[in-house]
Amino acid sequence: MSGEIPKPIKLFSFCAQKKDGKNEYTFDEKIFPVFHTRPVILEKPLDLVSGNKKSHQEYNSLYKLNHWELLTHINNSVGMSLNHITDHSNVVCHREFLKDLILLSLGINIVYTSVAVVYNDILFIEKVDNSTKSTIKDDLMIRYMNKKFNGFFTSLTDNDIHKANPTFDFYRDFYVTQTREFKVLDSKIKVMYTGEVDAVNPLNKSKHNNFLGMKLSPDHLMSILNGSALYKTWAEAFIAGNNLVYAGVVKNNKLVGSKFIEISKLEPYLPLPVSKIMEFVGKSLVKITDACNKHPGKCIIIPGNSSSLQIGDQETVKSMKFPRPTQRFFQAFPV
Repeated sequence: MSGEIPKPIKLFSFCAQKKDGKNEYTFDEKIFPVFHTRPVILEKPLDLVSGNKKSHQEYNSLYKLNHWELLTHINNSVGMSLNHITDHSNVVCHREFLKDLILLSLGINIVYTSVAVVYNDILFIEKVDNSTKSTIKDDLMIRYMNKKFNGFFTSLTDNDIHKANPTFDFYRDFYVTQTREFKVLDSKIKVMYTGEVDAVNPLNKSKHNNFLGMKLSPDHLMSILNGSALYKTWAEAFIAGNNLVYAGVVKNNKLVGSKFIEISKLEPYLPLPVSKIMEFVGKSLVKITDACNKHPGKCIIIPGNSSSLQIGDQETVKSMKFPRPTQRFFQAFPV
């Protein structure tokens, strides 16, 4: 059971948004949305798409998580070394990648390509962006619906009296950067990863795991609690260290109900013990690290539809769209 596996450790949390073409960071959890402990009663279904007029231009105005820039910003602000900021981690990646390695262990293929490169003995893994106008349109709609749902049940403080107010900031996102260790035989591999935060759980007084997830489920609750969808619901929450997920049921783009899901109660339905899943993730990360170390200075391509790693040639890597270290990063963290 996952109760025997240590929870992730929080390094820092921050709010990020793009203003006038520049990314702005605020490292203050007091401005994070707080989930209301007093129930919000839906007097009528909440239309989650009304008012949505977001376009491709808005997509370009959104903050995109970039570890290279984030680490540089922290160094410029407080002067920490790369090892200090990453808490001496072996790997830096997005939380989504770890979640998808978990799902890979459960038989669900990763649908995107990633690249990996070693810098200053740290493995950095980045997702390749293959978005199109069609996928961007869908992404904007999903983002709008999730933002509206989250905003309906949260505010900046957990007031005793709460009037439901479905207002929200479409452009502002909240993140937490955590570390977690994965055991591989007699050794460990430490990973620093960052992912979005939906809300602070005011009833959870844990210093490191005080958030809860919020998720929409189409038509009925079982849409996210059956088969591979259940695996995804569990993996998203587990890797983030969340014990609870607040799920909203959506029919015809309208919120018609909501319910808490206790993540630990999903574990009996997993096809593998959690310890075996964690071992698979650790071995996968070691495999990627070994490939990078065998080919120093090269990018290793991690295809989404294949278990075999590839050495990226210069032209192929150049044609790929993914976050890359900047000159400011190299100046902040010289070899």
